[in-house]
Amino acid sequence: MRARPTSLSVSSRFVSSLALILAVGCGASETREPEAARAPRAAEDSTEEAHAPDEPAPEATPAELAEPEPPAPPPEPPAPEPLAVVAGAQLGPIRIGMSQEELRALGLPESPATPRSLRFGPYRVWLDDEGVRRVEASMGDLERVRLGGTVFAVGDHIHAMRDAIGDCVWREGGGERYRCGDGALWVFTDHSLDPARYVIAVERP
Repeated sequence: MRARPTSLSVSSRFVSSLALILAVGCGASETREPEAARAPRAAEDSTEEAHAPDEPAPEATPAELAEPEPPAPPPEPPAPEPLAVVAGAQLGPIRIGMSQEELRALGLPESPATPRSLRFGPYRVWLDDEGVRRVEASMGDLERVRLGGTVFAVGDHIHAMRDAIGDCVWREGGGERYRCGDGALWVFTDHSLDPARYVIAVERP
């Protein structure tokens, strides 16, 4: 005859079974916990990456911060060569004794100046049977001349020009008029002290 299990033995088995179930459940929870914990961390990491501020731009170097230098101004044009002035012989390209054909060969614009003179470029010219007998031009047109070894430009005083020639005599006629080289060279201005209106004249002695 089989003995009936006592209530104590049933209770012991129930407790053992319950402990086993709890142990298995805890083990499963411990196994799954790292995976479940990684998901929030990954989400946090992606959120941090999404909200991370942009990296600052690299700082500019001093050379990049410096303002570009302005372009250099164009060079000044060279001063014109001084025109030769020789008493009784030459004023610039025009020589005493040149024929009208030689004057035209210079290529200067020709126009009448007075009934007795012609204009070639800035030069006023008188001719006779022997060719050019007188030529004159203003300092404003000549710009620079060489008188007695000295270069004069527009703005230099007529007295300095007179002194450079050396043998000039003042003559009446209004303004400052100087006859130099026994009449072969004149430096004068008519009622004006404007240096651009000083006139230099060369004529046959």
